[in-house]
Amino acid sequence: MESSPSSSDRSLTLDSLPAELFMDIIDSASGSASDIEEAMFGGDDARLPVELLPFRISSVCRRWRERTLNTPRVWQRIYLSFNRQRLLHAESAAQQIRYLDLILSRAGAAPLHVFVGGAPGTVQDYHRSLLDVLRDILPRVQRLSMWTAMESITHRSIFEELVRPAPLLQYLSVNRDDFVAISDPGFTRISFFYDSPRLSELRLCGVRMSFIDCARYPNLRSLKLSACDFNPAILAHVGHWWPRIEHISLESSSTDSAWPTTMPPMAPLPHLRSIELHSNGMAPMLYRHPQDADVSFMESLQSVGSFENCVLEFFQHSALHLEEFTLRGAYLSQRFVHEVLEPCKHLRALHLQDSTCGEDFWSSWTATPSAAPTLRELSFHECRFPDDAGSPFVAFLRERRPGATTSSKDAGIEALRIAQVPRSMQAHVLTPHDIRLVRPVVPSAIVQVKEIDDF
Repeated sequence: MESSPSSSDRSLTLDSLPAELFMDIIDSASGSASDIEEAMFGGDDARLPVELLPFRISSVCRRWRERTLNTPRVWQRIYLSFNRQRLLHAESAAQQIRYLDLILSRAGAAPLHVFVGGAPGTVQDYHRSLLDVLRDILPRVQRLSMWTAMESITHRSIFEELVRPAPLLQYLSVNRDDFVAISDPGFTRISFFYDSPRLSELRLCGVRMSFIDCARYPNLRSLKLSACDFNPAILAHVGHWWPRIEHISLESSSTDSAWPTTMPPMAPLPHLRSIELHSNGMAPMLYRHPQDADVSFMESLQSVGSFENCVLEFFQHSALHLEEFTLRGAYLSQRFVHEVLEPCKHLRALHLQDSTCGEDFWSSWTATPSAAPTLRELSFHECRFPDDAGSPFVAFLRERRPGATTSSKDAGIEALRIAQVPRSMQAHVLTPHDIRLVRPVVPSAIVQVKEIDDF
């Protein structure tokens, strides 16, 4: 019978724990980067467990305390609060400054991950000390997430306060809800983190894109824009501004927006692998004819004007290496098959949300094996099917099953997911009979019927 390791053996194992493995433990306890970002802006109950994690780990025992204090990366996360309820006077700001001094002293030269919450529109005296700290550490910041709640945008806004180089910045997320509703001519074309040569991921919500010099980020790999007051012409600029882009997510564009004002020739994007198009201004232009659209889209379709074919041209010229495509709010017809799917020779996953399958969609796709020939994964979320879509849909799946003669040797739909509401709640969904026909063709198909409570 083997004896259990002695305490000295356990201590030796703990002392010899590699630094990277120790950080893996910390990262596992903290969660993913997106989990941390959500927690940091989720109120004290969500944020404090993450913010206080280094202190709790250092309380495990003496050796863990020594290891924690001597590992700068453990202290690289910093939360700055400009919330008026927490900073009613200079004393509150001073307390936070003392806390930041402690964290920064322990972080040493480690790159910083900074979270800024509740940033003010007009900088008050009691905010100045915190802004000074943020300005001072900006050259050391690797990830910066800002969730602002401004009442007004002025020349003393926090954005202009941060006009200085950020040479280590790789990730930038700015989220505010009322930015697009504010008009301030003096705020146009600010030098928004102008010297960030390593910036690879940019996420903006509610920030006017016309305020930003997009060409300053040539190394950008991932872009997510939501309610940023842009029109579909931005797709024509992507290849010129961000030639190395790999992922694009565009939500809530507007055909009424005047920016961008020009449409240069489409440029190839050899590194683009995934794209998400959501909400009006993008998806409605995939309708075949205006009469095919339901009433809710008619107004936006009539206002498209010169941007009518911008999305289609993008897929024909710039998205030739696309592997994953998520589309919401579109009408899927023969035009979608030929002008969007046929150029996508490397597409492996197609996710359709809140979209309508036209009567000719499945028959057109079945008859066009060159449209997304490498597709392996197909999903529908609350999409609408014609009443007689069952047979054409199953015929398509048979043609695209792995090993079918019309499929390429390394392709075939292996994963199918359908999430739809109960038929009693919404017409134009697959019937139980249709679903029974689907299952033998794609054994791995997952069909979910959403409960009424989900609405």
